[in-house]
Formats: sequence, structure tokens, C-alpha cells
Amino acid sequence: MSDRLSRFALPAVLVVTALLYLPALGNGYAMDDGPAAMGIPKPDGMVHRLRPIGDYFASHYWRGHAPEDPLYRPITVWSFALVHAASAPPEPHLLGREHRATARAQHAVNWLLHLVATALVWVLVRRLGAGIPAAVAAALVFGVHAVHVEVVATIVGRSELLAFVCGALAVLALAGAERTRWPWARRSVAAVLLFVALGSKESAVAWIGFWIVLESWGQAGVPGRDVVRRLVRGAPFVVLPTVVFAWAWWSVIRDFGPLRPPPFVVNPLAHVGVVEQVATACWIWVADGLRLVLAPFGLAADYGPATTPKVASIADPRGWGAALVLAALVALAFRIRGRAPLVSLGIAAFVGFSAITANVVKTIGTVFGERLYYTPSLGLCLVVAWAFDRWRSRGAAAVGLAWCLASAIVVVARTPVWRDDPTLYAHAVENRPRSARMQFSFATVELAAGRGARAMAALSRAVESCPEYPLAWGVLAEQRLAADDVDGAADAVRHGLACRFTHDTAPEDAARLHRVRGALAERAGDRAAAFDAYARALRETPTDPRLFAKLRGVEHDRDRLVRWLEDAARESSAPAFDYHRGLLLRERGDPTAAEQAFRAALARDPAHAPSRIELLAGLIERGDPSADAEIATGRRLRPESAAWDYYLGHRLLRAGRAEAALDAFLDALERAGDYRPAWDAFLTIERRADRLGDALQRLDARARRRPLYPWWPYYRGVVFGTSGRVDEAIDALVAALALDPRFDAAWRAVWQLASENGRLARVRDRLAIGPHDAFVGSARWEGYRKSVRDALEASASRR
Repeated sequence: MSDRLSRFALPAVLVVTALLYLPALGNGYAMDDGPAAMGIPKPDGMVHRLRPIGDYFASHYWRGHAPEDPLYRPITVWSFALVHAASAPPEPHLLGREHRATARAQHAVNWLLHLVATALVWVLVRRLGAGIPAAVAAALVFGVHAVHVEVVATIVGRSELLAFVCGALAVLALAGAERTRWPWARRSVAAVLLFVALGSKESAVAWIGFWIVLESWGQAGVPGRDVVRRLVRGAPFVVLPTVVFAWAWWSVIRDFGPLRPPPFVVNPLAHVGVVEQVATACWIWVADGLRLVLAPFGLAADYGPATTPKVASIADPRGWGAALVLAALVALAFRIRGRAPLVSLGIAAFVGFSAITANVVKTIGTVFGERLYYTPSLGLCLVVAWAFDRWRSRGAAAVGLAWCLASAIVVVARTPVWRDDPTLYAHAVENRPRSARMQFSFATVELAAGRGARAMAALSRAVESCPEYPLAWGVLAEQRLAADDVDGAADAVRHGLACRFTHDTAPEDAARLHRVRGALAERAGDRAAAFDAYARALRETPTDPRLFAKLRGVEHDRDRLVRWLEDAARESSAPAFDYHRGLLLRERGDPTAAEQAFRAALARDPAHAPSRIELLAGLIERGDPSADAEIATGRRLRPESAAWDYYLGHRLLRAGRAEAALDAFLDALERAGDYRPAWDAFLTIERRADRLGDALQRLDARARRRPLYPWWPYYRGVVFGTSGRVDEAIDALVAALALDPRFDAAWRAVWQLASENGRLARVRDRLAIGPHDAFVGSARWEGYRKSVRDALEASASRR
């Protein structure tokens, strides 16, 4: 290749890659994108508000969404917050266009990171001595590889992209440090990059092994002593960031205690014996992982128990055959390390990067995922580079171009599938009908759209594909009960409770099933059976206040209920039983005993916010100065809770500082918009001072800080409604609906206002101009429009 053409080779590859994945910028939020990168449906203070970077290193990945999930990726979450802060409009816009603006910005960052990763493949191949044609082939294969679609087309793929880019840069910096004037400075930069890679995704630790292999095998003709010297000199700059990251990880994760294995439907290998786990994992590693890296066709969003093979015995040839293939690959890599370093490095890259997530050594949170093979696909690129250097023929070029064209076609077809949840789940159930998780997810979308019959059909298919799916059985039981199918609901409850892993790994699902069992018993008039069912549910999930309310509803003897709670507290380490006992004692007019119960709950778990909140209520009521210390302790242990700001507001009120109290109540609402006590307190003060205009100004100021937060226009509409400004209230409430079309409270408020004041036509007009949010789809929005049209037509026919 001429020098003139070589200058345009890499830009040409990047242009092809950029154009191929450009449609990803039009995607919204699919699967984990909403809760992780956007805080949907529950706003996430770690993303919506840019916080000090130390807060991200002191928090786990799913903080505020799944408190027991131990993932730790502070750099990834910080990147979500940075992009959100840079892309969110400074002013709140009507009808929620901000979702698309921030989604586009988040996807643009992923798109750019993939281009950087593609360029790094080029740099790595060139550093290893391959020619320009080989580098072009390797970078092009990486850029257009269809197994990368899930990573590039979804926002949560950021962790894979950041880990690859920073890990590759760290390795390149370490490998080239000896040839620079200040090697220690370059190694220091590599240490920082490695720390960032680890903070993006834990599996980036595999880059350390890749660096060792690169130094050992990738430098042809380098004496062994020089290799050892390089490794020894670079080791401190690898060990230090790893130790610092491990300390930060442990300081956050140690508080989780014993972790439950993932549900069977997510990773069945976490629930089988070691032999079956290793044999099946090896087969999936080869049959799915290696296959998709070599031929990325037949992609899917989920690989669950009904869609992945089961190798139950060591005698099964699939298990030991796959293990032999992997062992042969490792042996081949070691044998040819001197003659074909690119091939040996390629094999090492595939095996090494995928081994961490292959469920062989340790089970992880998923049985298989295409996103897990973003970095391992580097192995194929290195082998392709060697092949192009060895066989510079038109035939090899034609084969490579045909592969790239086929992969590009898959990318073009697959990228729009990840546009949003409705699109993804509808496509998944059509192409992989035996995927239980996708059937269940499709059912949730149908339920949100009000299509109960289709949802129940999808739930039935889900439990048929995976009978060990207690969550699907529970939701199916609820829907059948709502449809007055008592026998069907009872049958679903029986099947759900019979699942092998319901009580061990999914207590929330067991509680749901027992709750339905209790409702069935109530229908039958059997209060004793209902009490037993609700009691069993409460033992599964003691923190659920709905279950306690159900228990109180069927047991009117408060003394017996207190005794039951005392027995449950002795048998369990959960603080919730003492907490519920305290509530009952306070209702009975015994505040001293109630306070003792709350303190007993806090002795079990100092971070139990409900007990501290109830204790605070009593302390503030009697003016006890120790309330300040309790607020400080609660804020330290549970900084995400809105209660501390709420009670701080009451303390400020008692001190005569009304303005500061108002801000404290709004701080509570910013943490949790549905924390109604804070709103009631805020509105009471403003009404008492006759300052509704001031309330609107305060809400507008908050909305400018958080334009995507649907609670601010909702509360604005409430203020307008209480002051008789109906049209403005309707506009504000519809704006809240556009930010989150599933915001039922906003819909109820706007429907009541419009019905009582003859403003249905205005609601129809506002809904007509409202754009549909890309994350939730248009089904709910269209349902609102239809209900208004029907009401107007019925009204016109009566006239």
C-alpha cells in the first residue's frame, strides 16, 4: 500500500464504522438503560445531579434501584452523570423533549468510544509489527463486528467501552514505556488508565494478564532477561491501581453481607452442581461465545435456561469436547508464540478476556451475554491481522470483505431493535419465543399499555418455557385474580411456590405469591388462612409495609398481633418486626414502649431508616435535642433517603427558620418525589403565608436544575389547581405526563380537573401536540388520548 493511501486507511475504517453505527444515536432507553443511565422510572440522584466524584466511589452501581446488587462501577456511573449534566437543557421544556436529548448525548458518547476502540485496535496491531493491510483488516473487523451491537446501541454498554479503551491505552503505555525518555511518567499514566478501566468494569483486570502475555510473547526477538526486566519495572504501576481499586470496592461491597445467587431464569448455572456448571459453561463458551465471535449471526437480547443448552453429565461429549477445544487453543497459543505472536496473542485475548465472565471459575449475574464478548473479539482481529500479513492475496481480501459485509448487514438490522423497550421485547418474543425473560418483559410492556389479555398470554408462555420462574408465576397469579379467574390464580400460586429456588433466591417473589394466596383466602372468607399467608409473606420480605397492612386487616386482635411480631423478631435478624411492633404500640398509646421497639430495631440494623424515622418523629414532637444527632446518623447511613431532609425541615421550623425549612422539604422531594409528607408540609407553610406565587418560583428553580424530573411540573400543576388556575394546571400536569407517561397520579389529577371544569377539549389539544417519549413508547400516551376522545364523543352524543 502506498504511503499516500496508508494515510487515509485508518480514517476510512473509522468513517465506515461511524456510518454503520450512526443509527444508534436515534435510540432511546432499552432494558437497563432507563434505571442505570437515566433514573427511569425512579429518578437517580447519582445521575440527575452531578455530585463530587468521591460520592461515586462510595456507591455501588445500582444505588437506589437494587440495593443488594454488588456491582461496583463508579467511573461508568460518573460518566452517565457527566453526560447528563452537559446535555440536559437549562430550562424545563414542555412535554418532555429532554429524554431524547439526553439519550442522544449518551448514545453519542458510546458511538465515539467505539470509534476510539477501533482506532486502538489499529494502533495495537501496528505496534506488534503488522503491515498497513493487516491493520486495516483488523480494525475493520472490530469496527463492523455485529457482536458489538448490544454494547454500542445501548447506553449501559458504556462500561464495556470504557474498560476496553482505558485498558488498551494502559497496556500500550506500559508496553512502550521503555522506548520513551521518561518511562516512569508513561507508566504513571498507564496506572491511572488502568484504575479508570477497573472503575468502569471489574473484568478489566484481565488487561493485566494481556499486558504480561504481550510483553512475554508479543515482542519477537526480545531476550528473556529484557522481558523480565520490563515486567518487574511495570509491576508496581499495575499492582498499585489494582490494590487501590480493590480497597475501594471492598469498602462499599462489604456492607452487603452474604449475597444471594442470581435468579434461576437469569443464570441457571448458579443453581446446579459444580460438574454441571463447568461442563455447561464450557459448552456455552464455545458454542455461543466462540461462535458469535467468528460468525456474529443469530443475535439475541437474552440467553436464558430455555434457550441455552444443559450439559448435566461429565460423560456428555459437549462438555468435555468444548473443554478440549479450549485447552487445544491454549496449547496452540503457547506452542506458536515465537513463530506467530499475533495468533498466540489473539487466542490469549479471546480465552483470557472471556474466562472471567464464562461462569467456569465463578458464576456471575448472567449465563451469557453478547456484551461480554466486546473485548474478547479483539482476539479475532489479531488473528485476522496475522492472516492478512501471511496471505496477501485477493482471495483472502475477498473472504474478509464478504465477512465484513455480512456482519455490517446484521449491524444495520440489529441496531434499531434496541431503540426502546417495546421495540426490543416485541422483536425478541417474535424471534426467540422460548426466551422466558423476554416474554415476561414483553408482558410488563403490555400491562403498562393496558392490554391485559396479551400480557397474560406472554406470561403463560414465559412459565411454559421456564417453569422455575416464580416472578412470572406471581404476576400471572395477580393478573388472573384481577380477571376473577380464581382457579387459575390458585394454580399459578401453587406452581410458583413449588419452584425449587423461590424461597432461597427470590424471597420477594415468594412474598408476592403468598400475598395472592392471602387474597384468595380472603375471598373465600377464611381469615385464618389469610393471616397465615400474609404472615408467610411478611417473613419473606419484612420491609414491605403493604403486607403489614394486610396482616392488620385480617387480624383485629392487636395483642395477638404484637405477640406474633415478638415471636417473629426472635426468630429473625430483620429489624422490621420490631419496627412494626413499635407502630402498633404507639397506636395503642404507649409511646415509651414504642420507642424501645424502634431502638431494638436500630440495634439490629443501625441503617434501618423507617425505625429511625419513627424514632425521630417522637423526639421532635417532644422537643428532644437528640433529634439532631439522629438526623445526622440517618443521613450518614442512608444518604439517599428523603426522610432526613423532611425532619430537618421540621427542626428548622421549630427554630423559626421557615425559609430554610421550605428548602429542606424541597430537598426531600428532589430525592423522592413521591414523599408526600414533605410536599404536604411545604404546601402548608406556603398556604399559611399566602405565598403560592413564591411556591411556583421555588418549583421553577428546582425544575431548571432537574428538567427531566416529572414531579416538579406535577407539583406545579397541583399549586395551580389549588389556586383555581385550571388551564395552567392542566398544561403543567400534561407536561409531567410527557416526562413519564406512566405517571398515574398526574393522569388522575388532570382527568379530575378537566372533568370537573369542562376542560377535556384542552386536555385533548395538549395531548395531541405532545411528542412520545422514546423510552416508554406511545401505548400509554395513546391510551390517554383515546380516553379523552371517547369522553368528548360521549358528551357530544348526550347533548
